[in-house]
Amino acid sequence: MKQTIGIILFLISCTTFSQTARVNSYNPLTPIDTIISSKKLNITERIDSLNATDYFFTYSDPDYKRGLLLTKNHIDKWVVYNFDSELINSPNTKIDTIIVQDNKYINIHFSRFSPGDNSAVYSFLIILNIETCKIIGEFCTHHFQQCYNENGVVTETECQTKTTIENGILTLKSSDNPDGLYCSESMVYKIENDSLKKLSTN
Repeated sequence: MKQTIGIILFLISCTTFSQTARVNSYNPLTPIDTIISSKKLNITERIDSLNATDYFFTYSDPDYKRGLLLTKNHIDKWVVYNFDSELINSPNTKIDTIIVQDNKYINIHFSRFSPGDNSAVYSFLIILNIETCKIIGEFCTHHFQQCYNENGVVTETECQTKTTIENGILTLKSSDNPDGLYCSESMVYKIENDSLKKLSTN
């Protein structure tokens, strides 16, 4: 469990560090299958409520409701893409909502928890350009920490980051971020060629 949490915190720190310049370390989603006949689509397993006719999302492991796949139409065929993100594929992870912002950007909100005496709940956001099938950013948008001391007294701390995308501008607005918590910091970015160009702190 400690190793899993360490990986998550490492990924968060990489995302936070990259906010000082450009967030451009993400690759396009990996195509893993091509479907020629629409009769073979598993659209009944779709997990989003976007009602889009040219793409839909499903679990990569529907039995355990884990992982994420995107199936998208390309003229005469459907291509299935896999999300390679360690965040989505980590244990104790749940996809919460999938919404559209600014016409072509898909916000995928998901959460994970770590059990134990010092339990924590994290919420993450992955932003996907549905036209290019490329992730443009990963952010921690909520972190709730519950700790017990040797006397059994519990302390609770949390932080939150709200995000909006409008006219190609991504705005992150963060609450106070107590020591030991990992919410993404306030920032304003211009989305440019699927990279984030920092404009200012917010």
